Amino acid sequence: MKKNQNENQMKKDEMLSIEGQPLKDSEECECKEFEIACECKENVCECDISSRECDICDNQRKVKNIEILQNLYRNTDMAKKAVEFLMPKTREEDLLKMLSSHYEAYDDLSNKITYALTSRLIAPNTSTGMAVCMLRRSIDLKTIFNKSNTHIADMLIKGNNMGITSLNKMYNNVQEDIDKDVENLLKELLSLEQKCIDELKVYL
Repeated sequence: MKKNQNENQMKKDEMLSIEGQPLKDSEECECKEFEIACECKENVCECDISSRECDICDNQRKVKNIEILQNLYRNTDMAKKAVEFLMPKTREEDLLKMLSSHYEAYDDLSNKITYALTSRLIAPNTSTGMAVCMLRRSIDLKTIFNKSNTHIADMLIKGNNMGITSLNKMYNNVQEDIDKDVENLLKELLSLEQKCIDELKVYL
């Protein structure tokens, strides 16, 4: 009987050991399930003690956050280029100043996203040449006969609204896995898109 008790205690201590440090008695799971496992595994207690991620899940989270950052970078990059392509077509000085401030805001945020990527040892993926060419051609075609402030503002607002929709969809799909710094960058881009819309509305 005593031998069985000792074996059970040894098994319990082994299962509760995390990174070589055994858990204190006060940290024991109330459900008496002493298995420490990843949340993705079945038949694991739901107490805080068992809330550990395996290497596979940790890597998946890292990859997902990198994908989000790359998406954010491409969004800001294309937004910058859209503003850049429209600025030479703008005739009013006040609107030109507004677009210039929008460009700088996207550029600042792009630098923050770049830092978040490089801190993860990843280089940002810039927009493809094909995507940039298509954007420029679309802008040129839409402004051949109409370069009014209203038309330019309307074009940019539609782009901002598309960006907001895309970002909200992405955020809803990744809320459980997104890192805090990545979440902050995503929310900052959402706020910037809305700010640009609000400022451009005066020209509609």
